[in-house]
Amino acid sequence: LYSRCHNYTSWCILSDSGSYSSSDPLWGQHSDLKELNETIKINNINIGYAVPKGWVQQNLSEYELEKGILRCYKSVDGKALIYLAGIDSGGMDEKDAAELWIKKMKNRKVMHVWGKKNKTDYFWTLSNNSKNEIMEAYTISCGDKIFVLSGISSKEKYNLFKEKITSVFDSISL
Repeated sequence: LYSRCHNYTSWCILSDSGSYSSSDPLWGQHSDLKELNETIKINNINIGYAVPKGWVQQNLSEYELEKGILRCYKSVDGKALIYLAGIDSGGMDEKDAAELWIKKMKNRKVMHVWGKKNKTDYFWTLSNNSKNEIMEAYTISCGDKIFVLSGISSKEKYNLFKEKITSVFDSISL
């Protein structure tokens, strides 16, 4: 996934060695996940995942619940959010659901690509909004549900945030 970002250098900051660097101790390392995974059961579907250490689960507002958000986690410094949402597929594929999600979040799609995770298709998107924030999202289906793992950060924190959202997606088990 990092190679997709390399073409978008205005949002991704590379060190002299060409790799991502973190001089911000609050954001930790790429593999800095919670020791225990979270698991949610929805319509007899278990979805397991690990969130970054130090990220705190937030109470959901009525507005967030209406969007289909199941969980929300905030970074230690409060400058980034990770969401897990569930959408009834209603005949949509992952791409349709991703476009609906971007619209619900009031963002504009910048990039997208199809991928595979354990032989299951997913749709990855990068979008932005009028507040100069970047949202990265992974949309994957399971049964009659489509799950959206997304996160929002400022442009300045995106190179650090990308490591976190990728780690969470890599940890997902359906």
